[in-house]
Amino acid sequence: MVRIVVDRAFGERLASLPLENPVWIVDSDFNQPFVQLLRSERSEDYLHGITTFSGNPEENPAGDLLNMLGTIDEHHNQHASNPPYSLLEVIGCQPFERVLTALAELGFQILSSTLEGFIASNQPAKD
Repeated sequence: MVRIVVDRAFGERLASLPLENPVWIVDSDFNQPFVQLLRSERSEDYLHGITTFSGNPEENPAGDLLNMLGTIDEHHNQHASNPPYSLLEVIGCQPFERVLTALAELGFQILSSTLEGFIASNQPAKD
């Protein structure tokens, strides 16, 4: 699973995310101190650690997500990771139509909604 956090005020909640999954988090003045603290406490790489990305202050969280999906896919798809990612959890954004379209282009569909976002999969649903 890859987690994408587009909430600019996620902050200390970052520490509650499981260590075994990579996290991509929007860089903000609020998030940055917590990213730096956790990086100093952990040994990590981009497949298991915390990666920040620049958001556009004029974009909403969905816009930041749309701007990053291709890059995240390049880092975690079948050509870059073994095993490739098959689950994506987005925190800080709901799956609006543009988001659903972009996810579908990468082969993902929504599995479930969460309090702060959603989980998507690129695996066929099991009956």
